[in-house]
Amino acid sequence: MSKEFKKIRDKMLFELIKEQNWGCLRCGRNLKFLYESEKYRKIHIHHIDHSGGTDHENNSIENLCMLCNNCHDIVHMRVKRGNAMVSVGNPRELEFFKQELLDLKNKRKKDDACY
Repeated sequence: MSKEFKKIRDKMLFELIKEQNWGCLRCGRNLKFLYESEKYRKIHIHHIDHSGGTDHENNSIENLCMLCNNCHDIVHMRVKRGNAMVSVGNPRELEFFKQELLDLKNKRKKDDACY
């Protein structure tokens, strides 16, 4: 991981931590322990709306969410095959998870506005 990428990732992660109050957007698992124990690889930044592949152009905070490693695998419908993670989700299922994450993110914003 390049220093520049790590710097950008850390900035995005900090913003998502503030927005999501340390919780995985999907399951609510508290990720603070993982962050404090420097197990960053178990905290995933997910692009809600992405074009697929590795081309993630929309890095706005509105398009990002913080997920635990388990939920990130579920969202991408991954199965482990040896050391590789292979996506097996079809486009309809991926669209369902995209909408689920957008709904959760919007609900969290509404809940925060009430306080």
